[in-house]
Amino acid sequence: NNKTVQTVTIGKNVKNIGKAAFMGCTKLTKVTIEKNVSSIGAKAFYKCKKLKSINIKTTKLALKNVDKNAFKGIQKNATVTVPAKKYKSYKTILEKRGIGKKVTVKKKK
Repeated sequence: NNKTVQTVTIGKNVKNIGKAAFMGCTKLTKVTIEKNVSSIGAKAFYKCKKLKSINIKTTKLALKNVDKNAFKGIQKNATVTVPAKKYKSYKTILEKRGIGKKVTVKKKK
């Protein structure tokens, strides 16, 4: 776990982001989650205080496979881009898993 990493792309060969995978990576600013990811562990991005840009490409996430506090403690005014057809469900998942009220969730064009 490299605490100084700034940009991460979770590749096409990854299906699960592990528990606390990037927890406390205080320099992390941008994350891309590719199409095959189907689960995100508890506190995966917990307290990544500078994380301001998350691009979710996968359509396989559901509330039951995104664990508690996965996104808690990211930057207050971050932007999360999600697939347009999953906008409503992903917005709910993200809110229940820790994003703040000022985080913008937007549809991918």
